Amino acid sequence: MILKRSIFVLIFVLISIGFSQESFEDWAKKDTKQFKNFMEKDDKVFTDFLKKDWKEFQALEGIKADTKPKPKAMPKAKPKKKIDDETNDIKLSPVVKKTPPKIIPKPKPQIKTTDYKNYKFQLYGINLDIPVDKKINLSTNGKLDNKQISKIWEKIATTKYKKTLEYLEDNKKNLLLNDWGYVMMTYNLSKSIFVNQVNKQKIFVWFYLVKSGYDVKIGYIDNQIVLLMPSKTTIYSTSYTKLNEQRYYVINLEKDAKKVKSFYTYSDSHSASKNIIDLKLLTIPNFTDKNIEKILRFTHKGKKHNLKIAFDMDAINLMESYPQTEISIYFNIPLAQDTKNSIVDTFEPYLSGKTELEAVNFLLKLVQTSFQYKTDDDQFGREKYFAPEETFFYPYSDCEDRSILFSYLISNLTNLTVVGLDYPGHISTAVQFNKNVDGDKIKYKDATYLICDPTYINATVGMCMPQFKTINPKIIAL
Repeated sequence: MILKRSIFVLIFVLISIGFSQESFEDWAKKDTKQFKNFMEKDDKVFTDFLKKDWKEFQALEGIKADTKPKPKAMPKAKPKKKIDDETNDIKLSPVVKKTPPKIIPKPKPQIKTTDYKNYKFQLYGINLDIPVDKKINLSTNGKLDNKQISKIWEKIATTKYKKTLEYLEDNKKNLLLNDWGYVMMTYNLSKSIFVNQVNKQKIFVWFYLVKSGYDVKIGYIDNQIVLLMPSKTTIYSTSYTKLNEQRYYVINLEKDAKKVKSFYTYSDSHSASKNIIDLKLLTIPNFTDKNIEKILRFTHKGKKHNLKIAFDMDAINLMESYPQTEISIYFNIPLAQDTKNSIVDTFEPYLSGKTELEAVNFLLKLVQTSFQYKTDDDQFGREKYFAPEETFFYPYSDCEDRSILFSYLISNLTNLTVVGLDYPGHISTAVQFNKNVDGDKIKYKDATYLICDPTYINATVGMCMPQFKTINPKIIAL
């Protein structure tokens, strides 16, 4: 009797376990399906939208920054009989102190799982390692069109993309990347996954930028993918089209990209696409310790100076691929921490104890005569504005490059206020002093600024080029 009862209990337990096992598996399948449907809710709407007919748009000619040609050589001012720095006897405020040494961040470690493959790549010299779902598949069947793109979106949206997104966004934060740095990180990752497959690279960038909250669209023409981005500031010399009264620029991340005259795209956006790319660069990212030394040679008041500074290659590498945007952006780009510290160490002995006028004239002469002049057309075959660091790196510079560097030096070494001056075909600067100084002036926000032209050789504070004396420039605020 006991044996029969035991057998009965055992059978009941086994049946219960089997039923529980089956119920759990059924629940798991059902839950996974519900989870998948939940995850794909917005993507499903977007996927269906992408299947609808796209319209053809013309690629409009890129906007030129300044059509007036610059002079082939720098003009020279007639030296004053006497440079009287004593007309302003206010001592210079203490120079800005050095910033703490930069900390090279460590990238996130690899994740060890069978679901992902870790892709290694470089971003401006630092090694990164980001996991991507092994099942990612951007293959297309037949001719590229919107229906194929819709299928590809659906494929990526069903992968485990959130882990990749987490790594990208963590790196953006840790490396101090701005929006463009984030774009380039995503693009460099795509190149390591889809080697020499430009269309797949652009689709990958499109998907992950949209999932990161950026307003980015995609288009196609003749089996070629086109990446479209709006920007908070104008992007010059880059073709664009207008969608919903917003310029969408044709962004060619790869070098020597084939230009398109028209393309098919859509006007609506994914629900996540809320942020427009901002090209402001308020912090130079911390990548490497690749510093290069440069000697600034110039003569001031009959005395020769050889000032050694070390500048950081991070900014050079970053700006190499940077879209050319409005000049106010460049006037507000800082120097990398290492470069700033080197400049403070080098310049402090020369500025300490000087009057405001003496200090500004010293810096003005340095920028006027320490660098070789050449227009961007002659040096690059196109217009290119320099970030402050780039003037140290490239063999030549022109008026806006010198004005950007000079304004940085004034802002960070003297505590005086400086603005940029935008004339037709020329960029200059003006400085506000704490005591009246004779010379050419401008008024801005009820304050008086003295013209300081870093391209007008031998010109001291208050000397404007003759051809611009009667022209009211646009003010570039810092």
